[in-house]
Amino acid sequence: MRIFGRIINADGVKHWGVDYMDPQTGKRIRKLISPNKKQAEAVLAKIRTSILETGYFETNKIKNRSFVDASAEYLKFVKQSKKSYTSDEFTLRTFGAFSSESTGNKPISELLLSEITTKATEDFKLFRSRGKEKATVNRALAVLKHFFNCCIEWGYTDENPVRKVKLYKLSDGKTRFLENDEIEALLLACDKADTRAKHLKPIVVIALNTGMRRGEILGMKWKDIDSKRGIIYTGITKNGERLKKQMNSNVSRALEGLTAFRDKGDKFYIDEYVFRNKDGKPIIDIKRSFNTALAVAGIENATFHTLRHTFASHLMMKTGNIMMVKEALGHNTLKMTERYSHLSPGYKQKAIEDLYEKKDGTNMAQNEVNENKVKADY
Repeated sequence: MRIFGRIINADGVKHWGVDYMDPQTGKRIRKLISPNKKQAEAVLAKIRTSILETGYFETNKIKNRSFVDASAEYLKFVKQSKKSYTSDEFTLRTFGAFSSESTGNKPISELLLSEITTKATEDFKLFRSRGKEKATVNRALAVLKHFFNCCIEWGYTDENPVRKVKLYKLSDGKTRFLENDEIEALLLACDKADTRAKHLKPIVVIALNTGMRRGEILGMKWKDIDSKRGIIYTGITKNGERLKKQMNSNVSRALEGLTAFRDKGDKFYIDEYVFRNKDGKPIIDIKRSFNTALAVAGIENATFHTLRHTFASHLMMKTGNIMMVKEALGHNTLKMTERYSHLSPGYKQKAIEDLYEKKDGTNMAQNEVNENKVKADY
């Protein structure tokens, strides 16, 4: 960073300029200022001060990005590693469309990252809480928190406005699941809820008998079904292993009532997706018809995810085998499955009771006690 002099005309008058490196672009800048050397020195001093104030070193430089640009880059990043990519995409899209007084009544998508405040995220939290479960809102806040943490790590901003936003406290009470009479009422209601939604009942049957998530069922393709082995493939793990769900007779019968073939006028199609619309495209959502079925059945405080809890709860009550439930749900850790452990209070007792039981049904420990009693009698 210096000044330099140059004679630029025939009269021999020297002009003075500045020569420096722009820290933002990394380009060298040489610029003539004035025939007056002191004026050139004054300009150079202002440039030096400006650079120092905004941060000369790359480590101190904040690239103040827009929310739209940063969210697009974030989604590319998470798509490579997260199964919940579509959930992240929905959360950022919803957050971007949100506006309030704390955003200057502008959609967040029109703001820079530095303009998004803690108050704005608090307002968004309240907005998302209307008609939504607290756990759903907490998951959305977790996505936003991770998004801003990534932006800080990438140097796009220096603040995380979600950091001070408190999550909702979730109840530690029992997990909601459907009792047998509720299951029967729901299946009957599926036929009455919407005559156009003929796909609803088989979807509910599959969820109740496999524990598959809504997205897994709606995204299911005919090639994912192995009827001979009774298996539905639901994806691939990071290790390249195929995820699968075991089918029972209820699921098999539900699938037998469906077909991959579709006639449209004089044309014949073989569709890829099991549950698709009249154009062969996958059904995106069943919220309206499912909620109608719940209302017809008189079932309250339930969502589609309740069907997954129902599958796990009844499997636990029937088998008492928490490892079987863990495997059936595809949980990574046992801690995720422990919420169902209280549903089988007699399981531990039965395990202890049968601890020394031999194949013939006799109990080795009890036999020893009986033998000692016989000897004492003599």
